[in-house]
Order: sequence, then C-alpha cells, then structure tokens
Amino acid sequence: MWASLASRASWSAVLVAVLMVAGCGSPAFDLDSSPGAAQNQLPTDDQLKAMLDDVLSFNQQRYMNTIDHGAWQIMHGVLAYGYDTYIYADGKLVAAMQFGLDGGHIDGFTFRPGTHGLDSILEAGSKRGQGHDDQWLAIMAQANVPIDATIVVNGTKYTVRDLVTEAQWGLYEGAEASWTLTSLNKYLIHSLEDYDKTWKARDGGEWSVARIVEMEAGYELNQSACGGTHRLMSMTGALNKYKSLGGKVEGGWLLAQQKIDGAIERFREFQNPDGSFSTAYMIRPGVTTDITRRINTTGHTVEFLVQALPQQRLREPWLVRGVVALCEMLKLSESLSVECGSLYHALHGLLIYREKLYGKWQPFTPPELNREVAPAPPVKDDAAGTPPAENAGQQPAPPADEPAAPPKAETPAPAPPTPKEKDDSPDSPPSPPAPAPPSNEPAPPPPQE
Repeated sequence: MWASLASRASWSAVLVAVLMVAGCGSPAFDLDSSPGAAQNQLPTDDQLKAMLDDVLSFNQQRYMNTIDHGAWQIMHGVLAYGYDTYIYADGKLVAAMQFGLDGGHIDGFTFRPGTHGLDSILEAGSKRGQGHDDQWLAIMAQANVPIDATIVVNGTKYTVRDLVTEAQWGLYEGAEASWTLTSLNKYLIHSLEDYDKTWKARDGGEWSVARIVEMEAGYELNQSACGGTHRLMSMTGALNKYKSLGGKVEGGWLLAQQKIDGAIERFREFQNPDGSFSTAYMIRPGVTTDITRRINTTGHTVEFLVQALPQQRLREPWLVRGVVALCEMLKLSESLSVECGSLYHALHGLLIYREKLYGKWQPFTPPELNREVAPAPPVKDDAAGTPPAENAGQQPAPPADEPAAPPKAETPAPAPPTPKEKDDSPDSPPSPPAPAPPSNEPAPPPPQE
C-alpha cells in the first residue's frame, strides 16, 4: 500500500526535509499544494488492514523504560496496548500495567489513602505524573483492568474498586470529569437503572453517572483539553453504552448527543485536503509543518471519530482518508522521537478502528517473557451485563463476567543485546525494533494534555 501511494511518499520525504530545516514553531507550510492531495487514492480493504497492522505492530515494539519515561508516558502506552505494553525496568522487559499494579516503581504512578478509598495523586504539569483527575483510573478502565485487580501501594494491597469509590467521592460541580466519567461508566454501569443511582460526594451533593454526563455536555469544547476530544470521547463512551441498554436520548443525554454530532460535522468540515484533520481542531482549518503536532491533532480526532461513528459509517471515504493520513504520518516518524501523548492516542484510535473493521488484532508478545497463559479477553462494554443485587451508589459492584488479570511475567527478559550481539547471533529469536535508541523512543510530552 505504501508503494501504491508513491506520490504521497515523495511528499512525505519533502516534509521531513522541511521539518529538519525549519523545526517546530516555524511559519506554516502549505501542505495543500502537494500534487493530487485533494484526490487521495483510497486503499483496498486488504491494503487498509495491512497498513493498520504494520503501524500497530511496529509501535507496540517501541519500548519505553522507567529511567527516561514516567507514568505519563508509560500509561499513554497502556491506553493504546493495554496489558500488552512492555517496558524496560531495571534492565528487564516487563508488562507495564502489571508491573505498576504489583508496586513496581514508575515515576508518577503514585497513590495515597483517600477519604473513601485510594486516591491517585494529581501532578498536573509535571509531565511525569497524572495530569487530570482520575486519568490513571480511566486508562485502567480502557485497558480492561478488572475492578478487583490488586494495586500494591507502599506494600499495602488495595484494589481498583478503591480508586472507583474515591473517584465517586471526589466529584463536585464544575469539575473536569471527563476521565472520571470514562472510569465510572466502565465500573459502575451494569444496567440502565445504574445511570441514575446516586451517591453523596465531597461537595455534599447527590451524584450519578447521568449527572456527570449532563455536566460534561454543558462545557465549551473548544476550551477543553485537546480541542475537546477527551470530553467528546468520554461522552461518546457513556452514550454508546446507555443507548445499547435501551436508554432514551433526552435531557443531558440529548445535549451530549448534539455535542457529539456537531463535532463530527465540524471535524469533517475542517479536514485538510491531504486527509489529515485540522491542527486547530473545531475552531477553524489549520495545518502546520510540525509533524508531532499533526499526529497529535489528527490522532485525537481519529480516536474520537472511530468511537462516535456507527459501524456503517466507518468506511466513508473522508474517514478512511483521515486514517490513511495518520498511518502515513506514523510511518514517516518511525525513526523520529515522537511525544507519547500524540503517539499513543493516535495508536489507540487506529487499534479501535482496526478491530471494529477486521476483528481482534493480535499483539506481539516478546518471546523473552515466555508467557504460559494468554491475557484475558477484553470486556464487551456494550453488553448489558448482570445488574447487581444491591447497589446504593456508595460502593460499586463489580461488572458481570469480569475477566481475571493477565498473569505476571515470571521470567523477565535480560537486558537487550548490544548491536554487536545481534549481528553475531543470526539464529537467535528476532528482536523487536526496540529498545530503541533515544531518537526512536517516544519523547517526553509537550505541555500537559
């Protein structure tokens, strides 16, 4: 597929040259002038699948490490690849999510006893720790970490449930609750009635997941994180599940639906001729020479669109062009240092898209880990599940048929071989493209999302 788009590949090479000379923050370069940009050649279905698999496989093997990277970077990796995110810790290759849950040290993956459970420490602006309330919990939810999974904090065992109850307690009117909504929608909702079950939060008010949706829908998207895409994705996840359970779209739910529908049309309206999406999100058309910025904005936009659009719209040409443009940017940046939030939000969107079109993607498991048991299958969030027998909203019940946590890697791999060892061992198992040298590793993040 890459070869079939030769003219665009040539244009990509020109773009890299411009980036090397001009750098970030340079005057905008007119990407629309590329030959044939307005008439992108769409891939066949097989080509699109191969393109997605290639990008997902390569970047899964761009390993991070606990020295150069903090929880902000590593947890974004978990957002994309879940339990199949691997990092180097103390020279050994480990599964990042399980390593963190077991108490392994990841700078910024920090918790403390809370008023009603376990509190994840907010370190906004640190570029190592949690940047938003309940961000780590939301990533665990999207990685299908079970509600009863153990979290070891300073030698004491807690569970994800303790994070959930603390998140419920921490709500207040005016809170940035996008990540809280994603978390509670996953862990509290088993039936339609659960959306209206209430609990008392620290502000003294009665809260429900439905109330959070209404609050989130009332915010101005263009003043929200990453162009409003996080808010849109949290509302989309809640609305999709609510409708699958037979919910009637009215009140706060209707406002959320209108915000989502309006955003889809706005993103499409401002799409660039090369297929990428506006670097100004929904404010106006926009493009830049900064490829990381383009991956960031197109990646977040695609991540939202593939969750918000119904299955029958996923092959519409404008969306396919956006996906192809994102794949090509990621292909182009394989030898570059790419900021982690941009990289992994893009990959998360592509993984969702790939699995919606073609079924389960098969992740890479490093042979060094020698897993004996495959990771647990993902939970189907669109299933109604079994309503809990008793739930007053104070203590959430575990979801029905919750999978067990994937097994830990009992025998981590040794430190990666040096280039010489690789050359002298042609018969050894093939190694992934990482541990990448610094230029190939995901870079530290830009200003906090």
